[in-house]
Amino acid sequence: MFDEIGRPELSPVTRRRALLYYGICSAVGLLGTIAILWRHGVAKPFNLVVPSLVFVVPMIWIVTTLRLGPPAPRRFNNQLMFLLILTGIENTVRMLFM
Repeated sequence: MFDEIGRPELSPVTRRRALLYYGICSAVGLLGTIAILWRHGVAKPFNLVVPSLVFVVPMIWIVTTLRLGPPAPRRFNNQLMFLLILTGIENTVRMLFM
């Protein structure tokens, strides 16, 4: 009875799901970069750093997924958490220094 209680198993990540999430994240990063360029041009280059990273990092993961297959569930969750924290850092930096 207690053998079943324990750590829940993580469901496997399919290639389609990984590519979908990475594609959405990179699209959001690209739209953010375009919006900042549209609004400020290159007058504030520091504002371009985080949206550019949110665009480039998932693109690297897309290439890796296409070459090697889908990531392990734990790695996939860590990657998505990294992007979420990166986006939160952008908002925190803007509130503190802008």
